[in-house]
Amino acid sequence: MFSLLKIDLMKNLFFFVFCTILIGTLYAGCPGNFAKFDNNCYHYVKIQAEHAEAQELCELVNATLASIHSKEAQKFIGTLFKGGPGDEWAWIGLTENLVFKWEDGSNPNWLLSQSSFQEKVTRCVQMWSSKNWKLQQKIDYIVSDCKAKSGGAICQTEFS
Repeated sequence: MFSLLKIDLMKNLFFFVFCTILIGTLYAGCPGNFAKFDNNCYHYVKIQAEHAEAQELCELVNATLASIHSKEAQKFIGTLFKGGPGDEWAWIGLTENLVFKWEDGSNPNWLLSQSSFQEKVTRCVQMWSSKNWKLQQKIDYIVSDCKAKSGGAICQTEFS
């Protein structure tokens, strides 16, 4: 039996996928709910999900979790989510298994120093909403257990 939370999650997921596919077929460039920055399109999805579930959600709309390659892109993406209660953190496409790697295989050399974490366990990274930077300490990212629930996901696809 589905709990009410799972039913709400499924409704939100269906609505997100439906709107993104419908609007994306009507307009060239970024899919409907996505915002353009440089040559990429980004979208924040509010969803209580583990890292793998967030990645699957992005894949449903032909996207991946975001790989962020500049401080400017980070600032832009940070403005996409509301930053209210439950919206402070979002999964991005950065994982650590002795070294950090973006979803696209590149190194985040502008972002983080390598961790001293030596266990062979993959950890995943969440991004902090830029709207909260003035309210909290200026933490941009947090490395956490991939099975933890985050308040959202940042999906990315190429601008076409």
